[in-house]
Amino acid sequence: MGRRWLWGLGGLALLGGGVVLACGPIALRVMRAGAERNFAADLAAELPDGLHVVLCGAGGPLPDPVRSGPCTVVIAGSSLFVVDAGSGGARNLLRMGLPAGRIEALFVTHVHSDHIDGLGELALQRWVGGSNTSPPRSLATLGRVTCSTPTWCRRFRCPGSSRSSSRGCRRPTAEG
Repeated sequence: MGRRWLWGLGGLALLGGGVVLACGPIALRVMRAGAERNFAADLAAELPDGLHVVLCGAGGPLPDPVRSGPCTVVIAGSSLFVVDAGSGGARNLLRMGLPAGRIEALFVTHVHSDHIDGLGELALQRWVGGSNTSPPRSLATLGRVTCSTPTWCRRFRCPGSSRSSSRGCRRPTAEG
């Protein structure tokens, strides 16, 4: 009785070891198939010729588990342009079948955290999803930057950081 029990236990151990050893290659195959499917999807190629606008995020600056930060994709012919890069926008691009590797330029409407906090993820997805060796062209607005506190002014070395007016310091722009 004791000997059969040991053989049974040994057999279970061998079976368990085999399963553990097989999990790695199986998991890699499943992950590879999923990645190829996601990165090969190209909804933009299926769209009729023209100008298309897609919202890939419309959230606000406060964290929200069900909404992504501001992010809009403009598809003009075969070109993809992104306006703002809020958090989660890059993941939504992949979910919608839009290839991040084909993004040609990024436009930033204004430099608030909720409009730029997804830049790293977007750049990574663009690099992984295509054969890009340089970041996308980035175009930001040249509007005035207002420093709200003296600490902000010192940290970012805004001219006029004495804050003589209640409006804060202002950085000169291209307009003067």
